[in-house]
Amino acid sequence: MLAGGSVNIIFGLTVYFLLVTGSGNFISTTVDTTIENSAAQIAEIQPGDKIIAVNGKKVRLKSDIDKIVRQGKEITLQIERQSNILEINIIPQKDEETNYYMLGIMFKMAENDFSTNIYYGFWNTARFASSIMENLKELFTGNIGINQFTGPIGISEVVTQTENTMQYIYILAVVSLSLGVTNLLPFPPLDGGKVLILLIESIIRRPIKENINNAIQMTGFLAIMALAVVVTYNDVLRIF
Repeated sequence: MLAGGSVNIIFGLTVYFLLVTGSGNFISTTVDTTIENSAAQIAEIQPGDKIIAVNGKKVRLKSDIDKIVRQGKEITLQIERQSNILEINIIPQKDEETNYYMLGIMFKMAENDFSTNIYYGFWNTARFASSIMENLKELFTGNIGINQFTGPIGISEVVTQTENTMQYIYILAVVSLSLGVTNLLPFPPLDGGKVLILLIESIIRRPIKENINNAIQMTGFLAIMALAVVVTYNDVLRIF
């Protein structure tokens, strides 16, 4: 029961890892330059400084830094400067054009070699997987509505807009991972729901009556079909 969803997840992550690793051109967390009169320059951040942690949390990717900076709150950067570790408090500035909070740092490109690409490929893949889980969390906390769901029609529309093979493979990885995670949700009649029922039966030490089990599976099936209709309707509205 767990095999199908697990294979989807492993396939999606493997494809994404190979895609990202093969592309190279990663941005490091080492400062190249700072923008004139920016928060970073005011805080006296220097070229060559390597940001290793933000608010005590280790960062490995530029996107890890961006995620925290976007909140617009004062942050503490832990910086490696010539083998010394420094802590610098800094308040991100809001860019009036983009409406985003920024530090005003231009980061260096990472070296394009095998070990570096593997390193950044691994952590980008981990970030990709965590983003799927974060989206699930947003869904169950009500921060993502049904109108933001995308079904087969919406996915097909996205695929037709891909400009090259790499984008198509990326969409393939996203769909595979999403399907795998969704299929393992503890909701009948998904595989995760079947596993949940098996766990319940192992706790109560007897099988659930067949008529009750059938009713649970059918209720879940009807709920998923109703959701599919709503999602498909929203996809059609977005396209046309």
